[in-house]
This record gives sequence, C-alpha cells and structure tokens, in this order.
Amino acid sequence: TASAMEPRVVAAITVAVTLPYVLWLAYLYIHLQSGWLRPPLAITDSRPLLVVGTQSSGTNSITAELKALGLEVGHEVSDTVWSFSRDGTVSWLHGLRFLPGNAPQRSIEIMCEQSRRNMGFHPAMFRPPHGGCSYRSEWDDCWRSECASLLASEWGCAARGDCETPFETSLLQLRHPLRTAESLAV
Repeated sequence: TASAMEPRVVAAITVAVTLPYVLWLAYLYIHLQSGWLRPPLAITDSRPLLVVGTQSSGTNSITAELKALGLEVGHEVSDTVWSFSRDGTVSWLHGLRFLPGNAPQRSIEIMCEQSRRNMGFHPAMFRPPHGGCSYRSEWDDCWRSECASLLASEWGCAARGDCETPFETSLLQLRHPLRTAESLAV
C-alpha cells in the first residue's frame, strides 16, 4: 500500500539529502581539523599571503592562478577551521585592516544590520564566531553582535599590528580605474 511505502520514501530522501552533507563535513574535519593528515592550523596562526583587491580587480582570477601554482588560498575567507586557506587569502574586504583609525559606529551599524553575503562578507569569513553563533542561522542577533565585534577589532588592525589572523606578506591588487568602471557598466 501507499502508506507502507511512505516511510521508506521519506527515509530514502533523508539519506540522499543528508549523506553528502555529512560526508563533506567529515572530509573537512579529516583534512582541516583532525591532525591525521597534517597539523591543524588555528585562525591565529600566521599565513604567508594576503592579497587585498578592489572589487572587480580580478580577485577570483588571482585566487585560481595561485591555486594552480599549488598554493592553498581562499577567496574571501580566512577561517582555516572550515575552509582551505592555509597559505593565505585573496579578498577585497580584508582591506578594512588597512583603513586608518577605528571603525566609525555608523559603518559598523550599516555593515551589521543585515547579512551581506552578496558583497562577499560574513563575520565567519574572518574567524570562527567568538559568541557561539550558529552556522545554521544566516543572520540573527548573535551574528549582528559578532559582526560588530569583528569590525571593531579588524578595522585598522594592520596599522596597529594586532590582527587576529596574521599574514606575513600583504599585497594590493589593482586594475586601471577606468577599465574597472567599464567592466562594471557592461
């Protein structure tokens, strides 16, 4: 009967949906956290390279080129606990580390009022959440608080020399401003 088949179908769908996710988490754990294949790298451990680029400067391309050279670099992410970014990061938003002074309160409010993943920004791209925020939630009060804490600590940290994630070398990637504007208009 149809009702006898229903639990089997639900179970099959559940396995089909959750099994790949569980396998992906196991893969990340084994490669990044367990220490079985290589020593884990903490977020506070130094990395060789940070490339800061302006938007539309080709950060995706430079990430692909660095990976082709054998470097393990992340694009818009530096959390080594859940991403492959052992050798460094290519990011436009990490440029806030080089801004002068402290983060203006209004800038923090604007950046943290809602999720900004469409801009390539989420607090988890810099570090695991200090406030225990759930990765299952896209954006909530916990992530807003984490965002404010992160921006306050990362804004200008390169000038102060107290960035949580240190990079040995920081490079700035630029494109000709008129060519960048042209590519955005097309």
